[in-house]
Amino acid sequence: MRKIMKSKLKTTFPVIFLAVFGFFVFAGSADAATSGTFTSPVFIAGSSADFVTITWNDITPAGTSVAMRVRAGNIISPDETWTSWTSVAKGGSLNAFDNNSYIQYEATLSSDDGTAVPTLSDITISLAVAYSVFISSPFNSEDLVLAIDSIGWTESISGSSNILFQMRTSADGTAWTDWCGPDNGGVGCDTGTFFTDPAGGETIDADFKDKSNDRYFQYKAFLGGDGTNNPILSDVTIGYTLDTAYQRAHSGTFTSQIIDAGESADFTTLAWTDTIPAGSSVAMRVRAGNVATPDETWTAWTSILKNGSLDAFDNNRYIQYEAALSSDDGLTIPTLSDVTVNRAVSDTLVSSPYNSEDTANALSKIVWTESLP
Repeated sequence: MRKIMKSKLKTTFPVIFLAVFGFFVFAGSADAATSGTFTSPVFIAGSSADFVTITWNDITPAGTSVAMRVRAGNIISPDETWTSWTSVAKGGSLNAFDNNSYIQYEATLSSDDGTAVPTLSDITISLAVAYSVFISSPFNSEDLVLAIDSIGWTESISGSSNILFQMRTSADGTAWTDWCGPDNGGVGCDTGTFFTDPAGGETIDADFKDKSNDRYFQYKAFLGGDGTNNPILSDVTIGYTLDTAYQRAHSGTFTSQIIDAGESADFTTLAWTDTIPAGSSVAMRVRAGNVATPDETWTAWTSILKNGSLDAFDNNRYIQYEAALSSDDGLTIPTLSDVTVNRAVSDTLVSSPYNSEDTANALSKIVWTESLP
């Protein structure tokens, strides 16, 4: 049972720099050579970033100094795969850190006697294409047993501007996985890669296709401008599949009475109201036919989504639904109400036959009175 989550937005992000940090004042103890170090958070630069320079403002009285080091990597938590810490000058090139997705700096403020005080402010890491981040609201699929199939979007980009995506999931909307890119072919997900294909052709990580604990999901969009051109993003679509064959430990089924449409009907949708706590589900099936008692001429039972189309059952007079309510532990209970089979109302009125009591007649005209809005 495949479903689609669509998120419509139209937004542009002008971007100039990756990060600016505030104002730091170092204060040591008098009559003692001393220093202090500030290590920045890890900054997300985007996929295979093209770093340019690092700049800052400082005031360094005689006997004081400010020293800066930088490192970078392709996973969000620094480890042995990251570059080593490298000293950089004010306004110095960061080209040595290109093709990494994450970057971090370390500032050391020193004084010979602890009385003269250096200050540091406005640390700026510049990129050829710098990214702003948009995080979607969490989407509740209302079922833990699902597989995410794809992520796609509509974009308008020019120049060197770019749009990238990551996603994450949660069983309860509180505890979340890491932000991940496409499948890494191994255990866990890759936090240093990004979805780049707006057509949705990249493979979703296996962790999000295992039909386990992925009821909620969320995407993060990285919108990168090149200083002249800004990207436009719209119509983000995540496709996912519910496992209708999954059997929970506890379940019950309700089969409706036969519903008589009165004539060969144009069915439209099946709607209902439900409450589905984590660890439970509601699944619906429908069948239809042209005789009042179901037999081999009726259609087969077919799974239907909430508000799903009933077009496949058109041209039948009778219809019936079956609801299966299930729970993993027997304590978490789904509820179902207001099941509605919708159909198009015929706009044709056929009169009763009129007996003129004579076969030798000729019809001359037809007239009527009407009131049109």
